[in-house]
Amino acid sequence: MGVLRPAGVPPLERGPGAFDQGSPVIGALLALFTCAIFVSTAATNVLAGVLSLAALYAWARYRPFGLLRHPVCVAVFAFYAWLLLREAISTRPPADVLKALDQFRTLAFVVLWAPLFAAPRHRRAVVAAAAAGLLLFIVIALAGWLTLGHLFYPTQIGSYKLHLPPGLHQFVYHFFLRAPDLAGPVFVAATFAAFELAWQDRRRRGWYLAVAVAATAVLFLATARRTSQVAFVLCGLMYLLLHLKLLSLRRRLLLAGASVATVLALLATPAVQDSAGRVFRDVREFTSMPVERRGEVQTSGALRLRFWDVALEVVRESPWIGTGESAYRERFVAHDNALGGTRLQKEHGHPHNEYLHLLGSLGVVGLTLYLAVHAAAVRSGKAQPSREQRHILGYYLIAALSSAVVNSLTIDMVPGHFHALALLVLAFFPWDEPRGAG
Repeated sequence: MGVLRPAGVPPLERGPGAFDQGSPVIGALLALFTCAIFVSTAATNVLAGVLSLAALYAWARYRPFGLLRHPVCVAVFAFYAWLLLREAISTRPPADVLKALDQFRTLAFVVLWAPLFAAPRHRRAVVAAAAAGLLLFIVIALAGWLTLGHLFYPTQIGSYKLHLPPGLHQFVYHFFLRAPDLAGPVFVAATFAAFELAWQDRRRRGWYLAVAVAATAVLFLATARRTSQVAFVLCGLMYLLLHLKLLSLRRRLLLAGASVATVLALLATPAVQDSAGRVFRDVREFTSMPVERRGEVQTSGALRLRFWDVALEVVRESPWIGTGESAYRERFVAHDNALGGTRLQKEHGHPHNEYLHLLGSLGVVGLTLYLAVHAAAVRSGKAQPSREQRHILGYYLIAALSSAVVNSLTIDMVPGHFHALALLVLAFFPWDEPRGAG
């Protein structure tokens, strides 16, 4: 196969060697790294370092500098340039500047690791490992829900004795601990990827539908991930809009009717009713308390409202250019204390809202450049010849960017590393054999 290159980007400059043919060793490393995200932060960081060394070798050996002109790479460079300039304005110590740059290292990985994803076999290794991990998560989540009678969520399950061999018990419990992250944007996107492939691939349609239905059951029966449930609805609307135009009127009506029935059935599930009820209770609890006592709330939703109140105070300090990433935490804590403090076991310095965090730390300029990274991914995705690739990238970005309203997409390491992999797999290079061109 010839050199795969991003749409709209000149052919990659190459040195000697089969740059785009890939390496079994790099493929294995990428697969191992992907698996590590599911179970171990330490292993993830170690393997990220190993992959970075491999990527540096690829840059030096094959010189694929055409990649640097990819829209996503250009946008990441612009974001990092502003981050560095904002830190320079603050005259912070070098150690603080390095920590600020490190906060967004998963975005830097998107540029650094790009040469490793030029080879289709490398991308397939990541997709296979992620699919295996998500399938295992589906099995464990549904089994946990059926056997324990509780939602598959750390705060609601706790350290239950699972009566498993010690090693297996620890492995399963790590899935319990990471359930909020593993049921996040990648899981929602994978669910709709299965629906998408079921639409396109008649031969394997039954298998894809089975996976999609099982994943939907996990989201609405076996987890309490409210943001993922919202993302599911948003992706569902996109799925309908993308496919209704491909059907006859009769089939459009059938699909619309089936969709309405599915939504009503999902709304009737205990998990959704409990999630909606908790939202209203959290808002009522938070708004009924005096400002100086709102830091005493302990529910997830009310805590986020508290964090957002504090974050808005930080934004007001310098809305256009922010306080600087390295100064953000201390300013957040200072405003929190001024509002009466928040009753947590350890000091908290993040609003659990990526957009508010960026507005406070890097201002309107930083938030605009952050959004530009994802706009560049959309631009690149629209130019891909594979309909499935374009659609799945769209599902992922909708799920990820909606999730960032109440979580961190790049600073938190589990979703951050998944985010880097998703952009590299979906937004850079065309898929091998596009079946749905047009």
